[in-house]
Amino acid sequence: MGKRKHRASWIRRHAKLVVGIYVALVVASQVVQVFWPDVVTPRVKKSSVEVDGKTVAYMEWGGADRSKEPMILLHGSPSFGASEFEALGTALALEGRRVIAIDRWGHANSEPWVEDYSFEAQGRAVLGVMDALGIQTAHIGGWSYGGGVAVKLASTHPGRIRSVSLIAAIVGQQGEGSGNYYIEHAKYGVLLIGAMVIPEVIPHFGVLGPRHIRYAFARDFWDCDQRPLEWELSQMPAPLLILHGKNDPLIPAWVAARHHQLHQSSRLVMLDSSHFFPVSKGSEAFELSIAEMKAFMASAEAGNAKSLSGFRNETSRQNFKALWDGGPSLRGPKNWWALLALGALLGFFVPRTGAVLAGLAGGLLVVDLVAGLGCVAIGAMIRRGESTRPRKCGLVAVWGVAAAIPAALLLGIF
Repeated sequence: MGKRKHRASWIRRHAKLVVGIYVALVVASQVVQVFWPDVVTPRVKKSSVEVDGKTVAYMEWGGADRSKEPMILLHGSPSFGASEFEALGTALALEGRRVIAIDRWGHANSEPWVEDYSFEAQGRAVLGVMDALGIQTAHIGGWSYGGGVAVKLASTHPGRIRSVSLIAAIVGQQGEGSGNYYIEHAKYGVLLIGAMVIPEVIPHFGVLGPRHIRYAFARDFWDCDQRPLEWELSQMPAPLLILHGKNDPLIPAWVAARHHQLHQSSRLVMLDSSHFFPVSKGSEAFELSIAEMKAFMASAEAGNAKSLSGFRNETSRQNFKALWDGGPSLRGPKNWWALLALGALLGFFVPRTGAVLAGLAGGLLVVDLVAGLGCVAIGAMIRRGESTRPRKCGLVAVWGVAAAIPAALLLGIF
């Protein structure tokens, strides 16, 4: 008891000093970010064009063989921009194909602040780059979030897109987190506030990224509407190649299988890899994806891409909704009213156990982790007689994340 009192007394005596040091660090962090923004996050030198009076930056490789149509690559979110495609772009350009990777709005060297970050707006920026560079038609590849832009562009401007490659990509709403537009946008609203407010009171000196990139990351998802994309994908005339990792912790493998079902003449290649094979230079999955993209683009240009349609499975799994070979199809869209009720009941009666179960299920991609823990937290908040509700919610988050980490590490097994 004496030690505790002594510690509390020391904190009271030095509170002003501690607060003063912290405020000074926050101010210094802001000064560094304003006057020396490239110290922590240096900008890679890139080319740029003007689209609607705004700068769009890009990187370019190859281009010696003009008989091959260009390939345009779109990054995900959050992102360091086109520089993430250095290895992929170089490999795709080895035989002379022109490969262009674009910094989407708000990311890296492109216009830092724009009014619209939606799939449609991002697609218009791509068309603007194509027009500025004199490119009439091109192949397009979208990694992660960039897949939504690629599908939207190919469905609204089919005459400009020769083929589409979805690289560990999102498309339809069902494959995004909870699968529910309104639940996801509630999460994005919290993300938008958190991305812009929390880093401003932390002395991170630029490590958490510039404001405009954090803002673009949150606005990417806030402005997007994935609900029409499944229908647009099914009607898209452009040939479609789908490359996906079986152990993808961000976009489950069953999502890629669903995209393949929607576009019945597509080619699906399931890799024994995770979400990041496009930047894993030298890995088997990286080399295989390069070979597949080259062959697919050549076939699309020759007009016989359908000859490559089908399913190439580089894993031992057949049903990508199952936790194990031959197991039940536990992954996939869920009835969220039922899950809300179950999670709230667990949170009301056994919040710690409920948090662990939600964490395990989230880590194994059976349910959306954030939504699952949110349901348990709701139950913990409404528990009668509780005077420490914030503490209960905090414990739900801690126990849930602690359970989700080892579960996610087991994705390569399950």
